Formats: sequence, structure tokens, C-alpha cells
Amino acid sequence: MTSRTHPWRRADGGDRLQGRIQHGDLVAFSAGVLAGGYVGEVGRTWPAGNRQGARGVAPLYRRWEHLWEKLIASCRPGARASELLVAYQAAGEPEPPMPVARGLGMGFDPPVVSKHLPSTAADERLEPGMVLAVTGYVWEEGIGAVFGREAVLITANGSEVLTASPFWQP
Repeated sequence: MTSRTHPWRRADGGDRLQGRIQHGDLVAFSAGVLAGGYVGEVGRTWPAGNRQGARGVAPLYRRWEHLWEKLIASCRPGARASELLVAYQAAGEPEPPMPVARGLGMGFDPPVVSKHLPSTAADERLEPGMVLAVTGYVWEEGIGAVFGREAVLITANGSEVLTASPFWQP
């Protein structure tokens, strides 16, 4: 479950009843599969409890969707990988400590796009045929984080989201 008090940590219990998931908690997960030597991955966040979610959850998901629009627009052939970092700035969101994108293939492949490796991200170009795990992450104090990770194929004309798993809708 995501922390309501710190943007980059998972909830540790504290005031959350010994780490038990409660109504309104945002529960993030990431799952992967290995098939034929290739890796696939997806990440999602779902609110615990009723269908409506807790107060403030719907606007947080809208922020994630706004960020995702910027991220996917950056996934085009010839673009610098660092444009994925710029997408966070354009959406008004801080860059997360984890990579915002990395290559998928045989494992943890290049490019690795992280605020901690700005020169590397600036030097890398996205090419048709690359498959990336692209991560959107937004956080709000008192609410928690919405995390989503999609497998994205860079095509000759742009990009294609390969992930087909559902995302929570307010």
C-alpha cells in the first residue's frame, strides 16, 4: 500500500493498524512474466474498499492520466529518452526516484531513463522496435500514490501500448 505521508515509501503500518489494508488505501502492484526468454511487465494501483474510492483519489488518478498523456506523447522514434523526464515537468509532477522508463526484452535493458542518470537519458534515442516499461507515478500527501507501468512499443510512426490490463476508473 502506498504511503500517505511520504512520496517514495510504502506504508509501514504506523497509524495504519499494523500494516493492514483499510478502506481508501491505494494498493500498488507490479507483475511480470517471462515467456520465451522475453520479459513483460505491468503495474497498477487500485483503491481498497468501495467502488468510489476515498476522497481525493479521483483527482489523483486524473493527474496520473494527464502525466500518462505527456509520457506516451514522448514515446516516438528519434526522440531523446530524456523527453520522458521532461514529460513529468510538463505535467507538473516531480520525477520519481525509480526509472521512468527502461527497456524490456531479456531483462533490465537499455535505455534506463532516470533522473539519476540525466546524461545517459540525454544520449539515448528511442528507436522503432524498442519495447519500454514506462512508469507514471503521482503522489499526494494524505492520499498516497497512483503508480502505473505499461509496456510500450516504439513504432515507425509513434508508439503502441502493449499492455491490456484494466486500470481503476473513478
